[in-house]
Amino acid sequence: MDEATIVVITTTFPDAAAARGCAETLVGAGLAACVQVDGPLTAVYRWAGAVERAEEWRVTCKVPARCREACLAALVDLHPYEVPQLLWHESRASAAYVAWAEGATGTPPQAPDASGAVFDVALHPLPDGAAAGAGFRDGRGTWPTIVLAGTGERTFAVGFDEALARVDALGRAFVEPDGSFVWVGAEGDARWQVDGNAWERDGAVVRVDVRGRCPVADLRRFLDVWRGPGERVAVELVRAGVWLDEPTFLRHAVAPDGATAADRRR
Repeated sequence: MDEATIVVITTTFPDAAAARGCAETLVGAGLAACVQVDGPLTAVYRWAGAVERAEEWRVTCKVPARCREACLAALVDLHPYEVPQLLWHESRASAAYVAWAEGATGTPPQAPDASGAVFDVALHPLPDGAAAGAGFRDGRGTWPTIVLAGTGERTFAVGFDEALARVDALGRAFVEPDGSFVWVGAEGDARWQVDGNAWERDGAVVRVDVRGRCPVADLRRFLDVWRGPGERVAVELVRAGVWLDEPTFLRHAVAPDGATAADRRR
């Protein structure tokens, strides 16, 4: 029998729903040809100096070698654990199975362009326990999404006035008391501009609409403006109407956009 190799990636999740959601996301996004979920399993491990016991579900991904890094990155984004188990190895498989796996997966996103990020998004605080959504494909690649409920009910930990003061402290920013702002690149930098509006409720920031282009390092600084200690940001792609977590958004923002004009009109 003719043989070839395929990458097998194994991780675990704390419940069946999260494990199955991960499986559907990876396969739906074209990052894995097949994902198997089994459990419950009993895990005994040491954490913070104590021996712990937990029930887990195992997720086993069959991945062509070209998709390995993109699949691992997606697992990190989807995972609720602070230090997830991520194990992988190459396994011998029939050539027919590997050929099927190649055809069942898509082309991983191109390497990001670190020189600049382009975006049109809305920022919200990310709650604990956000569920994995279906994979989303656009001209920049295929991306894992998240599902949120009650986004209009939560606010950022940083107060509205403090957040606007933080925007002003970025330098070269023009901020209005109503929450609108413009932030531009320094003279001599490649031309870039970020503008948008922060929305307030009871002295807190409930949502930030922002669009523009800037270096990715500055985009990270901008995201830090809105978060309190340990707080995470959920990002809505406004035109697509899908939600990404912050690491996925940063990769999306710097990925080359291969969409055609016809794609953008759909």
